[in-house]
Amino acid sequence: MTRYPLADLVVALAQLYPTADNYRDYRVATDHLAVEGWIDHWALPVAQPTPGEVATAAQAARALEPLRRDLRDTQAMVDERLQMHSRAVAWGNITAADEITRELNEDLKPYMEDLKNAANSA
Repeated sequence: MTRYPLADLVVALAQLYPTADNYRDYRVATDHLAVEGWIDHWALPVAQPTPGEVATAAQAARALEPLRRDLRDTQAMVDERLQMHSRAVAWGNITAADEITRELNEDLKPYMEDLKNAANSA
C-alpha cells in the first residue's frame, strides 16, 4: 500500500478518473490526522495509478485551479446579472435590461468561453 499526501491523492484521482465514483469505483483511506491517504479499494477496469502518475495528475490539477476559480467567479457574476436582468424586466426598465444583456453577450459569455477553452487545452 502506497501512501500519498491526502490532498494530492484526492485531486489526482479526480483528474485521472473524472467519471469514477469515489465510493463504488475506489475508496481512499486516511491516517488518523487525515494527512496521508492510500487507495483502500479499487474496482476500476484499469490498474491503479503509479506514484508518478499520482504526482503528475496532482500537479496538473493544481495548475488548472486558478482557471477553475476564475470560471466559478465569472459564473457567479453571470448569475447575478441574470437576476438583475429579471428585476429590470419586471420593473419595466428595458434600458437597464438591454445594457445587462449586452454585457452578458459581449463581455461575460466570451470570457467564460475563453476560460473553458484554456482549461480544456491545458
